[in-house]
This record gives sequence, structure tokens and C-alpha cells, in this order.
Amino acid sequence: MPEVPSATTRELSMYDAGISALSELAELPRMTSLRSLNLQQNLITGVLPTELGRLTDLGAFEVYSNRLSGAL
Repeated sequence: MPEVPSATTRELSMYDAGISALSELAELPRMTSLRSLNLQQNLITGVLPTELGRLTDLGAFEVYSNRLSGAL
């Protein structure tokens, strides 16, 4: 599993990284400078955590080819 970068990271790509749950990326809500997040082609299931709403600068959020459910 790749290590999540610091809170000042602006772009994060974890394309096809074998992630099966967003709980594996518990540090994401603390990355408040994040502008682009790519989680495509993983094995993520379930709903998106509401804590991702803290990423107010996020302009690109790519999560296709996962098995997410619920509202965005």
C-alpha cells in the first residue's frame, strides 16, 4: 500500500493501487490543500465518507472503475 503524502500535497494519484476501502486512506481528510485525487481502477466498495467534504479545494476527483454506492 502506498503511503499517503503530507497535508500540503496538491495532487495525489493512486491509480490501480489495490485499495479496497477508503479507510485505508484515513489521512485523506487532513490533506486540505489537495486539488486533484485519482483513485481510479481500485477495488473500493461502499459509500464515500462525509469527511471527504473537508477537501474544499478539490477540483478533480476520479473514482471510476470502483464499486462505490450511495450519494456523492
